[in-house]
Parts: sequence; structure tokens; C-alpha cells
Amino acid sequence: MFTNGKMTGVLATHLSFEWAKEIEQSFQSSTAQIKDVEFLIVSKQNRTVLLGPKQWRGKNLPSDWLAGNQKGYRISNWENDQEYLIGVAESKGYKNYNGLGWTVLVRQPSQIAFSDASTLRNYILIAGLIASLLTAIIGWFVARLLTRPLKKITLAAEAMQHDRSKSIPAHTGIREIEVLSVALRELTTKLTHTEQERTTYESLALHDALTGLPNRNGLSEYLDGLSRKTHDQIYLYLDLDGFKAVNDQYGHAMGDLLLIEVADRLQKSLRYEGLVARLGGDEFLIILNEPITTEEIDRYGKDIIHTLSYPYLLNQQTILIGASIGVAIRSAEESIEQVIHRADIALYDSKHQGKGCLTFHY
Repeated sequence: MFTNGKMTGVLATHLSFEWAKEIEQSFQSSTAQIKDVEFLIVSKQNRTVLLGPKQWRGKNLPSDWLAGNQKGYRISNWENDQEYLIGVAESKGYKNYNGLGWTVLVRQPSQIAFSDASTLRNYILIAGLIASLLTAIIGWFVARLLTRPLKKITLAAEAMQHDRSKSIPAHTGIREIEVLSVALRELTTKLTHTEQERTTYESLALHDALTGLPNRNGLSEYLDGLSRKTHDQIYLYLDLDGFKAVNDQYGHAMGDLLLIEVADRLQKSLRYEGLVARLGGDEFLIILNEPITTEEIDRYGKDIIHTLSYPYLLNQQTILIGASIGVAIRSAEESIEQVIHRADIALYDSKHQGKGCLTFHY
């Protein structure tokens, strides 16, 4: 110190780290509950550790450990390749004083620093797995609840293909399946009725309404489905003798009863594989599909004439009629129309020969 140009005294100061130690202790006490947190105060020159863990005091930190860490935090590997979460803050001066340029560095092992986040991640993972498992179990039960009645309906539908007495089971509990089962039952009922009606209409179309024998349509369908065999087919064209007189004397109602009885006798007399059809009026056609001799055909035809000539008791009236037959044997190259035409010609010959007889057309 100088007064009027003369030194009058000396002013001296002593730099103490006590304040820095107090700051360090303050940091340690405020973070005592935080596990494994360490503080380092690093000088600007040579990056020397002024305060901090004993093993680091007085040592210079590598430049790359502080590089880029002047602000914020980062994850870095320190000694023994241990990973730390590091936070860095640089000290500042006051007003025109720039300060000492010290750096405060705080570090904590990453495993500890992120333990809460890891725990939360594991919790979320476990909770997600449990939720997925529960969702799968609930979905399985719901699927079982839905598919069980649907499976019953499916099995019932399959059983209905083999047994028409089966029906779609009723279901209650799930509205949609209940509606489905009701709709399917109604549909199957309608289809069954439609099938029955179709069968009835087909039967009416193919059969004579009075006698129940196949009509011309039924005869055509039978012949279309008849496979040609190695032997020839036999056609017997039959016409009743005296039928017109019955209609004239007793009326058409009695004639209808007579035709019904004739059809019944013809059906019962069919001793070979074949078909009996009514062509219209009092005309009938018998087709035989067995290889029989001419003598057997003649005997069979005469037996039919005898059977139809036996008296009929209808409405307490005894009716007598006869029958004439024309026979034609179909050859391999002959059409159905041709063989029926030849049988008709043979029938015409039987009528002119006095009726009640059988004639072959060769």
C-alpha cells in the first residue's frame, strides 16, 4: 500500500478451499438418498480434479471425458469400461469477474440411474404379456361360446342330409345365433315343403292321375333312362275290348273305376322286369326287359288277356270286358317310335282277328 508515493504497508490474502468443501458437503447431504452419486470439481487448467472421490483428487481427467459435456448430460464409459450417466455445469463469474472456470461434474452408474425406467419397462412388458394372455383366454371362451351352438347347427344340417326327420336345434342366449337358428329352421321347413311339392308335381306330370301308372311323359323318362342291354326289349300294346259299351251303359264314372281296376290287375300280373304305362283312354303299354322266348311272351300275353277278362264287381254291378294285344320285339337298330308303331299294327291285327287274342309283328 502506498501513501504520497511511499509504501506504508502490505496487504496479503490466502486462498482457502473450505468454501468448496462446504459446497461439496452440501451437495452430498442433499443427494444422500440418491444411490452412488459422485461429484467432481475440475479445474479449467489441465482438467485437474480439485474435489471429488479420493481416487480422482489431483488427477487430470482425459480430454475426451469432458469433450462435449460443457452443457447438459450424456452417457459415457469411464474406468473399467463402466457406463455412467454424467451431468456437467461450468462455473461462472460475477459481473466483470469471469471466475475461475471450474467445472462441476456429477456422475451415477447408468444401471442405477435408469433402474426406475428399466423397472417400468419390465412392468409394462409383463403387464402387456399378462393382458395378452388374459385377452387370449377371454377370446377363447367367447369363441367357444359362439362356436358351440354354431357347431350344433352345422352337425344338425349335415344330419338332415341323411335323415329328413332331423331339424335345426333352437338356441337361446346369444341374440344373433338365436335369429340364425330360427331363420335356418324356417328355411329348411320351406325347402322341405318345396321339395315335397316338387316331388308331387313331378309325380303328377309323370303319372296318370286316374290309375297312378306312368303316363306318356313317365314312359318317355323311363325309356330315356333305360340302358340298352344285350337282349331285345319286348313291347306289348294292349287295348280293352268292350270298354266303350261300359261307358255308354254305366257312364264315365263307372268307366274310370274299371280303368283303375284294370291298372291294378296289370301291375300285379307283371312277372318280369319292366314297366306298365297308360297311353290314354283304354290303351296300355307293357315293356319287358328280360330275355324271354317267343313262347314265354305268348303265354304271358294270353295270361294277361285271361286276367283282364275275369268279371269286375263295381258298385254292385258285374262288368265283363276283354283285351287284345299286339307284340313287337325291338331290334338293336330300331328306334322306340318304330317298335311302338309295329306293336300298334299288331294290335290292329288282333282286333280284326276277332279280338281277345295276341298277335306278333315281325
